[in-house]
Amino acid sequence: MTCYRCKDLRYPEVIPEIGVVIPFKDEHLSVLLRTVYSILYNTPTHIVKEIVLVDDGSENSELKSTLDIYLENMEKIRVIRLRKSVGLMMARQAGINSIGAEYFVCLDCHMEVLPGWIEPLLSRLLEEPKALLCSNVGSIDRRTFKLHHAELRQIRYFFPFLIFNLDAAAGKYKQSFVESRTNDTEPFPFGIIQGMMVVMRKSWFMQLGGFDPGMKIWGSEQIELSIKVWTCGGRVEMIPCSFVAHMYRRNVWRMRNEGVVNILRVADVWLDDHKNKIQEYYFNRRKQFDIGDVSDRIRIRKENKCKPFEFYLEKIREFADFEFTEIRQNGAIKNLGTEMCLDPLPSRKGPIQYWCHGDEIQYSELTELGKLRFQQHCMLPLGPNSTTLRFCTTDIHNETEAKWDYTEAGQLKHVASGRCLTAADDKKTIQLSPCVNGNRKQEWSWYVMK
Repeated sequence: MTCYRCKDLRYPEVIPEIGVVIPFKDEHLSVLLRTVYSILYNTPTHIVKEIVLVDDGSENSELKSTLDIYLENMEKIRVIRLRKSVGLMMARQAGINSIGAEYFVCLDCHMEVLPGWIEPLLSRLLEEPKALLCSNVGSIDRRTFKLHHAELRQIRYFFPFLIFNLDAAAGKYKQSFVESRTNDTEPFPFGIIQGMMVVMRKSWFMQLGGFDPGMKIWGSEQIELSIKVWTCGGRVEMIPCSFVAHMYRRNVWRMRNEGVVNILRVADVWLDDHKNKIQEYYFNRRKQFDIGDVSDRIRIRKENKCKPFEFYLEKIREFADFEFTEIRQNGAIKNLGTEMCLDPLPSRKGPIQYWCHGDEIQYSELTELGKLRFQQHCMLPLGPNSTTLRFCTTDIHNETEAKWDYTEAGQLKHVASGRCLTAADDKKTIQLSPCVNGNRKQEWSWYVMK
């Protein structure tokens, strides 16, 4: 996959060497080797200083002696074997620590790079030494290994971002930003980097403290790194003329509640007063888990003179429209007639009534613009009498259809239709009905269980 405009670009004659870091754990040998060979075949030899494979405690015997046999005549490839699994994040960190090149690329072990992938990345790092980059990442079909990339005209609308609970989501570029671009080969600013790939200058990465050693296994590391880079003087970008592909698959680094600890650490260090919102959302779990000492991460933030989290939001607002802190109401939504709560389970098709358990699943927000959202999903009418949930960013094409009002009578009124959210008598379903003051099944209240 190559954009015809990308073929016309020219890069500096002298491009620095890179070190490539590929952590793996019980990956299929053929898939791992496919990743390695794609780098060897599609990268100029003089640019690749070394490829470091980090074995994070694999139990698959093929990844021991058999892998060594494949690699024994490849001078630029070496394997670091960790006796005990330390998780994806720290396996990456071990590889980055070991490389001698000034620039590094960290890739998942089930990826392919295409010809000409590295020159646009390194050229951009020479222009922006404090940038955090990723490529134009396509997908690899798990059954056929066929590669697919979205058209550049599609990329110009959406980018990776985060929502109120620091869950990864999609953001939407402003139309004015899209129209301001002179061509599609220019870097796209991202809110957060994609998790499967990190490209940076090593000294800058280490100055920012690398990955947080207090975070466990994987999850939220790309959010922490992206916020650091934006607030500490850098940029986060996708380079559209650098093509790679990634296979989406089951992650062998299994987690239970480590992901929540990771999110809470990011919030405690980087989100300033906004951390209260994260802590409120994860209240039940926060009582059970210790996030550990974050003093060293706070020190790193101070030493780099990093700006407040609000600066990060303002940088993203330069090219995107989003609601992050503009909230009118938040918490679980309880019906006063049935004493049941709105719940997006058992499916994302539409909310139902369910007993109020106060978990983050039932957490909802009514934004200043009137969106009623459960994490990434916003509630919309489905026909005249029922409701559905759709992705807030990508699936809402008419903003008016997604607008709700919380009235003085405690009703959730759909603005366009003038109908009110009503709890049905079966204590299971939700309906849209004509608004009637005093109808307890149309009266709702927000609360957060403590």
